[in-house]
Amino acid sequence: MKTRLLAPLLLSITACAGGRTNLRFDETAYPVSLSPTVLGRDGGVLLPKAREVVGQLEIETKAWGILWAAVPLTPNKDLSARINEQVKRAGGEAVVNLRITSRQCGVNHAWVLSTVPLWPGCARIFVQGDIIRELAMPAAVSLAGGVP
Repeated sequence: MKTRLLAPLLLSITACAGGRTNLRFDETAYPVSLSPTVLGRDGGVLLPKAREVVGQLEIETKAWGILWAAVPLTPNKDLSARINEQVKRAGGEAVVNLRITSRQCGVNHAWVLSTVPLWPGCARIFVQGDIIRELAMPAAVSLAGGVP
């Protein structure tokens, strides 16, 4: 009987620890978009046929918190420098299809310790996207001899 009562209680407190943060891109030198498009050099929407993927953005970082993630130990995480470095290295001009996912860190599964409010919790954050470059615009055709 005691096992039946304790099992739901133990399951309810399993892996309660976690982390949270605000991802920031304040100093990014390149456009970053969650969608598959950005604006091109001419100010119009840069369609997929007018660009090429030159690399993949891949960043992994962690966010920490205590009191079951109610108090973030990393309230803001600016990824601008890492984005700038990867886009520059790939010879890109923008990032599209930005994806952000989060998973629990292994330390959160120490359920006995995660019941302690000051036990730090962690979230693994993955930021991915396509690094793109605008294709060269075709040269304008000149008409020799003028237009009749």
